[in-house]
Amino acid sequence: MPTAVTLVIYVSTALAADPGSAILRHSAQEILGDQAQVTLRASTTEVSDDTLSAQGTEADAVADVAWLNDEHRRATVRCYVGKLGRIVKRDVNFDEDSNPDERERMLGFVVASMLSPGADPFATSPARAPEVHPPEKEREPDIPEQPAARPEHFVGMVELLGAAATGIGGPGSDYGAELAAGWLFAPTLSLRIAFGLRRGELAQANANTELELIGLGLGVTLPIGGSRFTVGGHGGPLLLRHEVTRLPSNTLPEERKSRLIAGADAGLEAGLRFSANGAFVAGVGTELGFGRTALLIKGKQVSEIPPLRGLVELGIRAQF
Repeated sequence: MPTAVTLVIYVSTALAADPGSAILRHSAQEILGDQAQVTLRASTTEVSDDTLSAQGTEADAVADVAWLNDEHRRATVRCYVGKLGRIVKRDVNFDEDSNPDERERMLGFVVASMLSPGADPFATSPARAPEVHPPEKEREPDIPEQPAARPEHFVGMVELLGAAATGIGGPGSDYGAELAAGWLFAPTLSLRIAFGLRRGELAQANANTELELIGLGLGVTLPIGGSRFTVGGHGGPLLLRHEVTRLPSNTLPEERKSRLIAGADAGLEAGLRFSANGAFVAGVGTELGFGRTALLIKGKQVSEIPPLRGLVELGIRAQF
């Protein structure tokens, strides 16, 4: 091109953290030339046409790239081109088996092509990725068995949670942590296994408590529109081990007892994604042990661990 051009490309905050966004910017840079200035900006909200036009005072063109579905098979590109004085729009569709990196290269190519003199400001017809290609030097070698750079959706997840529980209808508050892992056998569904440890006190029995648990169940995580927020829940059977240690007194020595019982839990959660594969999560739920655990001193019941407990959890989740 005879003169250097400046181009600003907006993507969502989550996509800005994705390595694919760097490929998009590099592709546009290659098309426009080494002298061009291509800048990638993250936006937490949808960029309106008015915003694109207003930003046009500081660049030759300002574009917004947005995916229209979670599978990244449909995208829309809107670009305010200063020399045209209007918004140019392209809708781009991709084949299911197309390489994710090639999709990003194609989007960079589409953005850069809008700055060419022949760009049609009223074009809205979709273009399929296999029909248009970046310059030959940017194309990947034709290797049939080459794996994709990233999967179509995540296949696993891990969670580290802080937990606090309190007895419903009786004493038994405790605090601790839980580690969970899951297999995402569908984009929103997972098979989940969890391990937890919580400790507390029973003042009525002058005792300390420890709860160890193993849980297995199903989890669901649903995105809210195109935002960074999710809602979901989980539930399933539990195996609980209650251990109570009575502290020594003037008349009684220290004593330790434990009990293994089955149970179940269920909970609701909300999440906030801070990157492409990381999120903060918070949840509330209930935990049920199939049986009451009475605490006796010299044959007299002084307290009990109630079977039903309320639970609050807060932590972090990573998907891969």
